[in-house]
Amino acid sequence: MFAAVLAFFAAVSIAPFCEVEVVDEVDCTSVGHAFADFPEGSSRVVEILGSKCRHLPVQEGETDSWFKYRLGEGCALKEDGGYVVVLEYPDDVPRNYVLHNRANGSDRGFSTGKCYGDADKAKYVDNHVESLDVPQSGRWERWMEFSPLAGGEDGFDFYVSQYSRGHDPLSQGVAVRRILLCEIKDEEKAAAKIVRPEGLPFRHIFWREEMSDGNITLGQVRRKFRQMRFLGIDVYMKDLLEFGHVQHWDPHWIAENWMWGSTREMDNLWEKIVKEAGKRGIEVLPYYEWSGPREFNNGCRTLGGGEHYTHITWSEASIDITDPRALEETKKLLDGTILRFKNDAKFLGAMFRTRPTQWAISFSDEALTRFGTTREEIRASGETYSKYLDWWYARRAGFLEALRKYLAANGLPEAIVLLDGEYSEPGPAKDADRDAPTPTWGEWEWHHACPADRPSTFPKMKSVSLAMPVNRMYSVADPQLFSAYADADGMTTIVKHSPLNEHMQESIGFYTMNDTEKAGRASMMLEVAAMANGDIGNICYLVGSSFARGFPAAARDFNLNFLALPAMRSRVIWSSGDGIVLREIDCGKAVYYAIVHTGATAKKDARIVFPGRKTDTLFFPATGARRRLEGGSLAMDLEPWQLVAARAE
Repeated sequence: MFAAVLAFFAAVSIAPFCEVEVVDEVDCTSVGHAFADFPEGSSRVVEILGSKCRHLPVQEGETDSWFKYRLGEGCALKEDGGYVVVLEYPDDVPRNYVLHNRANGSDRGFSTGKCYGDADKAKYVDNHVESLDVPQSGRWERWMEFSPLAGGEDGFDFYVSQYSRGHDPLSQGVAVRRILLCEIKDEEKAAAKIVRPEGLPFRHIFWREEMSDGNITLGQVRRKFRQMRFLGIDVYMKDLLEFGHVQHWDPHWIAENWMWGSTREMDNLWEKIVKEAGKRGIEVLPYYEWSGPREFNNGCRTLGGGEHYTHITWSEASIDITDPRALEETKKLLDGTILRFKNDAKFLGAMFRTRPTQWAISFSDEALTRFGTTREEIRASGETYSKYLDWWYARRAGFLEALRKYLAANGLPEAIVLLDGEYSEPGPAKDADRDAPTPTWGEWEWHHACPADRPSTFPKMKSVSLAMPVNRMYSVADPQLFSAYADADGMTTIVKHSPLNEHMQESIGFYTMNDTEKAGRASMMLEVAAMANGDIGNICYLVGSSFARGFPAAARDFNLNFLALPAMRSRVIWSSGDGIVLREIDCGKAVYYAIVHTGATAKKDARIVFPGRKTDTLFFPATGARRRLEGGSLAMDLEPWQLVAARAE
């Protein structure tokens, strides 16, 4: 913990940023720093856990609430300086925070105790909220976020906000004791040191930002690269198509007016990003919401013969992936975004995500002819309809494999191709059958517009994966589901969906959305549970705003241990029965272990048994430590929701 009182410009150490210097401090019992609250006068100074702080009661009805301070004003912030915002909160009762950092464009929430986190009654989507009994420390804790700034004297606004009562009835109102703005003294020293399994397949972590790129610049991307270094993330992913519209690359290189949404003045940003990543040794991965070029849009037709599958007409642009022309057009997409830059940086591959109707099951005359049937025959025969769907799904898998082969034949032999078939932001509902058709209603054909994943029938291919969408703890609880989504090497790519919580705070003066996480080490509970139940090769985060983690020490601890393990099949060789799972990865020339603690509380001197042990010494690559086994077991302290990578020596 910080000392009770800090002088300005005091040097302190905070994990994982090493030494920082406090350049601004807000005592939240005060009304300085351009303080404001809404509803005006609704916040109050109270005493919680022995300290005075500012508390904001949850408003009834539909009224959101917030208070804000201005950080860094008059502090001569450095141009492109590396700063951290630190917020002190009481971990005593359930509370739900939504934080808007106007310096780095992040909008991120966190929740304590049993709070939902995401809004229960969101405006546009079903958030599938989940209440979990997360233990609370009964102490003052810290949320913190890397916040690189453009510099200057004006500073920036920082909002602490929350939803109204109906969206999280368990919350007892946000409370904050102090907000600090700290400068990182040595970013190089504070950077995470990723240790890879030498000579073995790598795991990867990457993310996509949906609504933070309206005014993105190369300078902002460089700051994201710095964020990666703190968090221990190895791949930079950029969305190049959003709902089929171009994002910051040049489609005119392929053909004039080939795609929708080109802005011309920003069309060369992707090229700059790739070259900058190459200089820094950062691997890149383009992300596509692909519905075909202009002249090829809307090539699909419903079973009813119509053009519109859903009532969301603005998002209805489609490409028929059974049409050979679709493959040729998609190869052009890879030419224009990957292959012409293949010497500038290392590309992990390509990731596609389908939004409503983009890769619809087409019943156009041409598609029906390719299969050898008619619309009337499909309507009349359930057997014909079933065979048609099997054919379409086989063509989808073949389409992805053809793209992988195209990349391999053109100089990227190790490139992977990923498909996230989950069209919604929130991700799957509880007890959703991933092989069952998407629910539909009325006259619409949602089940054809958004084809279900059908992971149990997706062929096991090398370097081609149907990604497994996850969102809540219920989505990572079934080991068989991980196996269904696994590729030919037995590895599963998981994609963490976030529901955005769009426009839930109308009073704040700007369009709001936010991702959310649990507080403290519980922020990594989903990833840790996934490691206990499956073999995870890649982790992707779909986020709404500028990506950040509010509990970076926990995230970094997981990331470094995750990346230290080879992307190879494991087997569970021991479990404690109370939350500890031991997985062994026998690579032939080396043996690795994943020690996975899914428990909600720390364990002191937990005894981990290594049956049929291959060594008496373990090396821990993420920390450089070594430990000897005693009688085939190891006693070690485990934090809540912790992954530990080890290698036999």
